[in-house]
Amino acid sequence: MKPLSLAVFSSALSIVALPVVAQQNADREGISNEQQLAERLGTERLPVASAAATGPNTTQLLQQGSQNEAAVEQRYAGAALGNLVQIVQAGAANLADIGQIGAANRTVVEQRGAGNRIESQLTGTGIEAEIRQRGNQNLLQQDLSLDNRRYLVEQRGNANELVQRESGAAPGPGYEVRMVGNGIRLTIEQGRVSP
Repeated sequence: MKPLSLAVFSSALSIVALPVVAQQNADREGISNEQQLAERLGTERLPVASAAATGPNTTQLLQQGSQNEAAVEQRYAGAALGNLVQIVQAGAANLADIGQIGAANRTVVEQRGAGNRIESQLTGTGIEAEIRQRGNQNLLQQDLSLDNRRYLVEQRGNANELVQRESGAAPGPGYEVRMVGNGIRLTIEQGRVSP
């Protein structure tokens, strides 16, 4: 009778161990979660370090899942080194809150999913911003108090809204806004209003 109970115990132990082994094989062994996310999103959209990333304030963030929040505040007034923010968020209810003060600032943000929101306050000279939102109910609120700016805003999905306020002494080299979808609301205010 003892050998039979030992055999039953061994079989039960083997059955319990199988799901654990199968679960471990579901994720590719030796590859980090970040690398798996990169493969799913496509590497062309991931933050990439460049020569400009050698400045004193560099932030690179990749988030996946629901209710992602990223808050970045950078301050640097040194010439030519500037600030760099690169954020990719994939999931629902994403929030990116960005504040940059200084010269040669660069902001790159991409959000994929529903309920995306970006709040951006950029102050300085030589500003470059590239913001992309893909999904429904996208909102971008951006305050730009700067000179010599260049930016791209792209929103794809339904119920997109862009509210942008710009002020600065010198006119910028230009900007590009692309909005694709239904329920688009666009407000861009340039220059200071004087009474």
